[in-house]
Amino acid sequence: MRCPKCQSSVTATFPTHCIASGSKTTCNNKFCSFVDVTVPSQANIPMPEGSIAKIHRNVDWEANVLYLLSFLSVGDGGTEAGRVLGLLGLPNSTTFGPRSFGNIEAFVGPVLTQFADKLVHEHNLVEEVRIVLGDKKDEHDNLLFYLWEGGLLPEALWPRVTTSGDMGWQGRSSGKSYNSLSGDAVLVGQHTRKPIAWHVMGKACSFCQGWNCSKRGKNGDPVPQHDCRAGWDGSSGAMEPVATLSMVVMPF
Repeated sequence: MRCPKCQSSVTATFPTHCIASGSKTTCNNKFCSFVDVTVPSQANIPMPEGSIAKIHRNVDWEANVLYLLSFLSVGDGGTEAGRVLGLLGLPNSTTFGPRSFGNIEAFVGPVLTQFADKLVHEHNLVEEVRIVLGDKKDEHDNLLFYLWEGGLLPEALWPRVTTSGDMGWQGRSSGKSYNSLSGDAVLVGQHTRKPIAWHVMGKACSFCQGWNCSKRGKNGDPVPQHDCRAGWDGSSGAMEPVATLSMVVMPF
C-alpha cells in the first residue's frame, strides 16, 4: 500500500482500548501529512459528575459495553469474559476479567437499573392494572384506571392484582441449602405474564470488603460513601419472604 498523496510507504497500526479496536495508517514520509484513522463506534453511557470528558475510558466504546452486556445477560461475569477473549486470541484477555469488566459494569449498572425500573413499573405494571380495572368507573363516571394512573384513586378502590413470585440465588449448593450472598426476586402479573416488580438483596459489598482489607481500612478509616450492596444481614433463606413483602408494599 502506498500513500495516496506522495506514494511513499505507509505504516498501519491497530490501536485498542480494552477490546474496542480501530486502525491508523500513517505515511512514512516525514514531510507528508497523510493520516487515516478508523475509530470504533462510541457508546452513549452517561458519565458521573466530575468526570473528565477528554479522557477516553473503556465504557466510551460500544464494543466493550456490548461485550459486557452479553455476559451479564446469561449470568456470567469477568472470569468467563476473559477466558473467551483468550480462546479467540483477542486483546486484553488477561486484564478484562479482573479489571475492565468491573470498571465498565460500574457505569453500566445504574443505567440498567433505571431501565429495569422504567420497564417494570411504568410499562408492565400499568399494562397489568389496565387489564384488571378494565372499564370500571366510580360514581362520577370516571374510569378507575385513569384515576389510579394519576394517583387520584382512593385506597379502597385500588386494584387487586394477582401475581406469582419467585427468587433466584447466585449461590446455592442444593435444593435445601441457601448460602448465597445475594438474590433477586420478581413478581409476575397473572394477565400479562410480565414482571411487575423486582427486588435485589445482598449480604456483602465488594467495595466495603476491599476497603476493609486496605491499609486505610485496617487503620480504622471509615468506608467512603458509595452505592453499598450489603442491605441484608439475615439468613439467605429468609431473603425470599422479605423480598416478596418489599415488592408488595413498595410505593410506585
